[in-house]
Amino acid sequence: MEQQITVLVVIDPSQQSHPALDRAMLLARRAEGDIQARMVFVVTPFQQQSSGTVLCTSEWLKENIHQPLSGTPIDYSVILGWGSSSDEIIIQAATDVGAALTIAPYYGQAKGHLLSDDKWKLLRKSRNPVLMASRAPTDHSGRMLCTLKTQDPDYQERNERVVSTAKRFAEVFGLQVHAVNAYDDSMEFPDRTRIANQSGIANENIHVKLGEPQDVICETANAMNADLILIASQQRSGFKGALRGNMIEKILERVDRDILMI
Repeated sequence: MEQQITVLVVIDPSQQSHPALDRAMLLARRAEGDIQARMVFVVTPFQQQSSGTVLCTSEWLKENIHQPLSGTPIDYSVILGWGSSSDEIIIQAATDVGAALTIAPYYGQAKGHLLSDDKWKLLRKSRNPVLMASRAPTDHSGRMLCTLKTQDPDYQERNERVVSTAKRFAEVFGLQVHAVNAYDDSMEFPDRTRIANQSGIANENIHVKLGEPQDVICETANAMNADLILIASQQRSGFKGALRGNMIEKILERVDRDILMI
């Protein structure tokens, strides 16, 4: 029996490129077996605007959404969203369509913090995983890098969420799962075999390395040419306190790869 998952794709009409659309099309093509990815595109300004007015015409929709999808078997629909903030629009749309995943574009920031307020709010409040698409898909390894911290009992729930989500994505989109575990104390050296047994990830795909987490994650992702990096927040309901300078920004600053936040 055919299964269908709904993916919400954020399209910013103020931008010339649409990495979230590119990623959505790639994932739809990678969907395996009887699983079909249904795409719902929500068109709303997402990048902070310095000046000017954004107009979204029927011709714009035709050129930027309908034409790229013309001739593909992808089942899709389009929502035009407006409201007080883009994060509220996206979260409401995800709820209304029952999205299992939200794909949002990441264009970077010219100065200041890498993620705008709306992007942080989306990551904090979203009830489903959010994939920050940062580049047009070109060279694909089909590898996903999961971030674990097994030497700390406080991370058990996060580790379990990471592994569960990774396996689901691997099942739906045919991805190869890798895991990285950083450590900074030789007395707390993570047990690779234990990680493999508990997670079900192949031993040869588990990377245990000494160093700061953001350094190890970036180095490992680049070395294995990971398509995306999967990270779990401390609490499913969101982060605590100010998020500025946290590990996600440190990783985005150094790798040109997608970040999947759960």
